[in-house]
Amino acid sequence: MKESTGGPPGANKPSARSAGPPVTAPDGIVVYPIDLSPCANLALAEGDIQPGHTYGIHAHRTLEQVTYVLSGRIRAITHDPQSGQTHEIQAAAGESVITLPGHSLQFAAAGDTPARVLFITSPPYPADHSNTVTLDTHRPLTEAERAPPQNGGIPFATSSAGPLISPCRERNADRFVQSSPTSGDHLRKTPEMIRHLAGIAEIVDDLEAAVSFYRDHLGLEVDDSASADYASVKIPGVIHFGIWSREAAAEATLGDRGAVDRLPSA
Repeated sequence: MKESTGGPPGANKPSARSAGPPVTAPDGIVVYPIDLSPCANLALAEGDIQPGHTYGIHAHRTLEQVTYVLSGRIRAITHDPQSGQTHEIQAAAGESVITLPGHSLQFAAAGDTPARVLFITSPPYPADHSNTVTLDTHRPLTEAERAPPQNGGIPFATSSAGPLISPCRERNADRFVQSSPTSGDHLRKTPEMIRHLAGIAEIVDDLEAAVSFYRDHLGLEVDDSASADYASVKIPGVIHFGIWSREAAAEATLGDRGAVDRLPSA
């Protein structure tokens, strides 16, 4: 088979851990960023969760995170600020824990052996940790804590194409992770159809007009209290639907509010 040489840089070769040293996240977990260009909308890192240690409580201001277990078992404690409920979830290899923006999170190994996980975040997780808030207890973030980082964060690694990150793909297409938002039951695998969309965000030129469209014309519940640049819409079947101003999206993904011309447009 002839080796492919076309396409964007990084698209035709395997991805691997960054050449640099591992990074200690604000909660104390040691992570190894994985460099994959030319993707620009999510980040991937491998993490080690050691037994006998409960890591720090934290929340992400604007990031959505999927924690996919490669080996071992993990225990995750999450807090939903909207319902006020705190859940404890255990996940084994092949299972995931989904964390939405503003939801507090705490990890521990659920056994006597280390657990290896993949952390998948969107927008990309910044190397300066500016999208993470450390907490003493599980609670909702304050208005100031929910605000997006002013500088958009510095990506783990960058190239001319943007952050060096990775797409994610479920290896076993017939296994979907389910969890009860009310009972806090453990995650389970089941060969069912996809039951919801985890998260999506729309980038708009006029946030105020977009909020008016979803709230006044479609009659949907919109929360625009956290920031002048971001709002979330409650839509049945979608766990999280966000609306970003173009400037805020450019700041969060590229680190520059003036880089709006680098974002996709309709």
